[in-house]
Amino acid sequence: MIKEVNSISGDDFAKIREGWRGWAGGGAIELDLTSSASIEAWIAKYSGSYTRAATMDVDDFEGISRTAPINIPAIYGARQVSNLCLQSQDISTTWITVTGDIIGPDVFQATANWGHVSQSVASITGNSYTYSFTAYLYDTTGTHDVIFRHYYSLSGNNTECTINATPTRYSVTVLGAEDDNSINFGLRDKSDTHPKMVFTDIQIEDVTGQTNQNPSDHIATTTAAVTKYYNTENGNTVSSNVVTEAAGAALTNTIGLAYAPATPHDYHFTNTKLINSSKGSIYIEFEAQPDYATADGLVLLGNGDCEILCQDDVSGISFTDGTNETSGSVGVPSGVIKAVVVWSGTSVSITTANGTTTGTYAENFGNATIYLGMNSTGTHFSGIEPKVDFYYNTALSQSAAEALIA
Repeated sequence: MIKEVNSISGDDFAKIREGWRGWAGGGAIELDLTSSASIEAWIAKYSGSYTRAATMDVDDFEGISRTAPINIPAIYGARQVSNLCLQSQDISTTWITVTGDIIGPDVFQATANWGHVSQSVASITGNSYTYSFTAYLYDTTGTHDVIFRHYYSLSGNNTECTINATPTRYSVTVLGAEDDNSINFGLRDKSDTHPKMVFTDIQIEDVTGQTNQNPSDHIATTTAAVTKYYNTENGNTVSSNVVTEAAGAALTNTIGLAYAPATPHDYHFTNTKLINSSKGSIYIEFEAQPDYATADGLVLLGNGDCEILCQDDVSGISFTDGTNETSGSVGVPSGVIKAVVVWSGTSVSITTANGTTTGTYAENFGNATIYLGMNSTGTHFSGIEPKVDFYYNTALSQSAAEALIA
């Protein structure tokens, strides 16, 4: 959750950035982390840039491994949804028509029996795909028989259904094609008459392994697949191929930003607007992610030659300027580790549950770009999941630091 304050006056009011974990929000200046798009919007407004030059696998809220696309934040513990359809609201683009016409971006009319419109989407043999869309009669009443086309799926090529003049969302779940071939998803006219039909909000999701394989809320696409993250369960239900949309329950597990694995990627946040001061404080709350039990030397925050690191297999935390180093030991961890780093000029202190250590360094930590999860040269380390709070231009008192880590 991101909060913005109008004045800075003491420990309780100086916190201007809250939370990378347990996200929630609402309102114009808070970050509502229901999707990667909202993360990117916040980055553009407050933090500069975000890049990652490769895909990254991350576990979702059910422990299923998901792939975050290039330059999309990988969110650990969330519900990930990807719409694989390339143009979900404009069938006049790369969609293929057979004995039919496209009228505007989303109206299809067959010109002969079995006329159809479809798009080919790559599939994996053995995986499950949920295909959903909104369809209705454009300028007539009554009902009309159609076929949901999923040609080459090992579940069969077609699903029959009847649409009417009421905008309705429909859905079917099918298996991937043989030999990892593509599936042609689309809409086919079945009747002798050929009315105009609206066909839009098309979504194709890989739901392999999910407990709930009903379609998620529609994600609009224009040229490529789009991935978003949600902090709620999927509340939608399906009966006789008709979707009823409903809000899902809030997820109660930990949700956080997943860092790059051992293989280096260009993956970072830059923050040039919030931290640029001769003094300041940072509260860090962190724990190793699953499969990353060893995180010795992990950079939590980096700035120039200065780095805040995990030490001794996450048994402590340290601050270094490349020459001098101060460590604050928290012993062998059990669960979440908490630490407060306070700097004023070149003096830095680290407070943990085991006390406070201090040191003097070659440069001021708050006078340059701060990187989250890497150092200034782009070096990455194994996964970690922190909560980070910045206190701008405020060196927290010893009592305030101790209160945070209590």
